[in-house]
Amino acid sequence: MSKVNLKLTFDAHASFGSPPWDEAFVYLDEQHADPADPSFAVGLLMTPMPLSAALCAEALRSLPLANRAAVRGFFHAVEDGKEAQTSFADAIGNHLESAEFFAFRWTAANEPERVRPSDELHMQVAALVLDHARLVVRGHIHIEFASGPTISLEAFEQWLIEHEAVRLQSHVRTGGKFPTRFPPFSVRESRPEVSPGLQVVDALLWNHRRVRARSKLRCRNFFERTRFKETAQWKQETGPMEKWSYARSAPFPVTRRPLGQVPNDWAQFVGLVIGIEKAIHDVARVDSAPTHAEHLMSRVRASSDALRGKLNVSLEDQQEALRVFLMLVDTLPLYNEEAATQQAAADAAAAASTMFDLGNPATLARLDAWAAARISSSAVAVGWRVD
Repeated sequence: MSKVNLKLTFDAHASFGSPPWDEAFVYLDEQHADPADPSFAVGLLMTPMPLSAALCAEALRSLPLANRAAVRGFFHAVEDGKEAQTSFADAIGNHLESAEFFAFRWTAANEPERVRPSDELHMQVAALVLDHARLVVRGHIHIEFASGPTISLEAFEQWLIEHEAVRLQSHVRTGGKFPTRFPPFSVRESRPEVSPGLQVVDALLWNHRRVRARSKLRCRNFFERTRFKETAQWKQETGPMEKWSYARSAPFPVTRRPLGQVPNDWAQFVGLVIGIEKAIHDVARVDSAPTHAEHLMSRVRASSDALRGKLNVSLEDQQEALRVFLMLVDTLPLYNEEAATQQAAADAAAAASTMFDLGNPATLARLDAWAAARISSSAVAVGWRVD
């Protein structure tokens, strides 16, 4: 039997250039229509560290005591004048060394029956940004959103849980071709007056609206002062949605791997599946998992226990092992910078994705081939035993 070993490694990113972020802090704010611009918008700011109160304090100290922002004690773009916005832009430029800002906007006139401020719109754009965050952030993703009438903490938390399942299904449907990571996340609701991050994203989103609408700016060079540069813009030609992105020293992806190939040879295919099972057992035995994978460990160990020591396992246990592998392969990742290990992991992900459609006879044949291999003496190599 041909065997493929997936090398287990937890740190293999140095060769990619600028390092990915260890964590991400995502600040989300919304903006409703005004007389100059009838669109509804959601802005998301992503940074590698939580924004400190020192940023706002620095900007406030430079203002006259009578300035409205200084009297208020925080920044609110719609109420702040030129002096406050200029001071705040300079402080943002001084404090943010790396960040990405995304502005999503819907114009109701282009599709009035569907475009209304809602939880669904927030979830739609959060999915786009968080999927991007998962690719460039090694660990925890912290989400903070501004209290408002169109989004709730309960809905956001529930959506995040459901979205993980959707992402795993998508990973399967696309044949495991693309790196798909499952780092931990958390979400909390806050108020702008106590959150520097929400004040910053509010200022960015407000000024972006003025630039887009070609309205008069209070701080004409706001984005230049913040040192953000536009990186992309996109607009639906027959729909209501628009998207812009800005960045300062954006991170590179955490993981990169080639496209996987499902071998036609049964021995090679079974070798990949045995490698998948071995990887699950190897990870399950780790005493102290990396912090960015701790949230997956209970599921990994449960899957390992369901397979270990058993000659016959259920289809559900087999498929759960495949799900666990697909969640681990890019999250840890289960490969390093060497081309051979990347290709082996990519091929294993492709093979795993072919064993979920139980209505397909080929799926059952592959699962049966795996089960037969586990019974053979050579399957001892995967680390399971007959008790």
